[in-house]
Amino acid sequence: PPKEKDTTVKEVSEISLGIIYRAITAATYECHAPTKLNYFLLILSEGGGHSNQMTPFQMQLFFPGQELHCKLEATTVVHEISISLETFNAVLANFKYPLSLHKKYPSISLHKETFFKLINELKSIHLEMKLKNGSLEVIHSRLRIILLMISRELIKALPQLNGGHNQILQLKKFIEMVGK
Repeated sequence: PPKEKDTTVKEVSEISLGIIYRAITAATYECHAPTKLNYFLLILSEGGGHSNQMTPFQMQLFFPGQELHCKLEATTVVHEISISLETFNAVLANFKYPLSLHKKYPSISLHKETFFKLINELKSIHLEMKLKNGSLEVIHSRLRIILLMISRELIKALPQLNGGHNQILQLKKFIEMVGK
């Protein structure tokens, strides 16, 4: 009889959950031509840079429908998590602020401590998916934590992202007041 295909937990997790975590160096990165995304992508640049002018300890968000083109510099190390459209839609409500605000400011420089906390959450999702009895609830909880951290960092960075304009400071105060 034909041998059945080996469906390891990693394979099933990545395909069925639509979540893939990768730590990548410039030598192994594969996005050389512009690609229109049909998934959500979070990239954390640990060192070096790439054609999108990311700096170390920077977070970059790419949303479904956006185009991605990255050419990494030789010293670049990035951590990325790809989340399928279906899974992204299931956890989307965990962004604390409107998606339009996150799309307007998709690139944020992070404090080193926050940066490595986010990487830890990404790696924890990856490890949970590798477990024989990995829990979807744990994975979704970690995704929730990541999206809340992204929202927190966005609201902290708003004045810097817009040169400290009064309008942005008022928006930040309003968002904080509504969020309570």
